[in-house]
Amino acid sequence: MTGGFKAVGKTAAEALQLFEQIKSYEDAGAIAVELEVVPVEVATELSKRTSLLVWSMGAGAGCDAQYLFRMIFLDTQKVISLAIQKFIVTSERSMIDFS
Repeated sequence: MTGGFKAVGKTAAEALQLFEQIKSYEDAGAIAVELEVVPVEVATELSKRTSLLVWSMGAGAGCDAQYLFRMIFLDTQKVISLAIQKFIVTSERSMIDFS
């Protein structure tokens, strides 16, 4: 839909544009939309005003569903370190001596 790396819906005009886009998807027969990087208050209100399932990716918990990523809950540095260690151990095990 819209969003991504740039927040949308920060002004009344943008919020209304999002609402109109959601309604057009609803009229076209869609069953769900995803809101990315939309202010929580706007996403919550949009979710209340449509029959579509509204999935949030960085738009707060006021939608019908919310993507949650493990990296949010864990120490990122620790996760990266463990992934590197696992890769190194796996790589060492798969090495074959051709000499």
